[in-house]
Amino acid sequence: MESVTSHVDEFFPIALRDSISMRPLRVNDAELFFCALDKNRDFFGKFLPFVADTTAVHHTLEFIKLSQEQEKNATGLTCGIFKEHGSENQPVAEEAIGAVGLKEINLQTKKAELGYWLAEDYNGSGLCTLACKNLIEHGQTIGIQQFVIYTAENNFKSQAVARRLGFQKLPGIIENAEVVNGVSVSHLVFELRLPETLQH
Repeated sequence: MESVTSHVDEFFPIALRDSISMRPLRVNDAELFFCALDKNRDFFGKFLPFVADTTAVHHTLEFIKLSQEQEKNATGLTCGIFKEHGSENQPVAEEAIGAVGLKEINLQTKKAELGYWLAEDYNGSGLCTLACKNLIEHGQTIGIQQFVIYTAENNFKSQAVARRLGFQKLPGIIENAEVVNGVSVSHLVFELRLPETLQH
């Protein structure tokens, strides 16, 4: 079985739309990543428990270092979604606008968890769904056939992304799955099973 990192360099970056692409996070993305979270703090804070504890660039730097370690160990892969700004007379500058990731990758059971977030200004653009599709395709190239998404019971936008990707909601809920802003949150579970492995 090939590792998570086998095809990373040849698979990424991926152009999603004009001036928007996705690629694995690296340590020099820490400030961009923090700016995206800080700018959308109220929006993300409704559903993402880590946002309240992310108060400085060094927090996102540590997250990225952890993500890189998971990538190296074939247990995870986190990609940032970036938008380029600039013109012929100006240098190109990048803005982080979201992230998608494969977590808890298990190459023996061929299973992984899919997670994602997108800046409020880009919600409804289809970018999150598109980025997730590309990450699922990458997952297939390393042998993943079962993908799982956990969403808060009241996070209807996240549930809509899961359904657009072809995931099916499993019966029941996971009660008290996490605490967000001091409130206990239950999760719904969505699953996608793919019969064949892609070769890239």
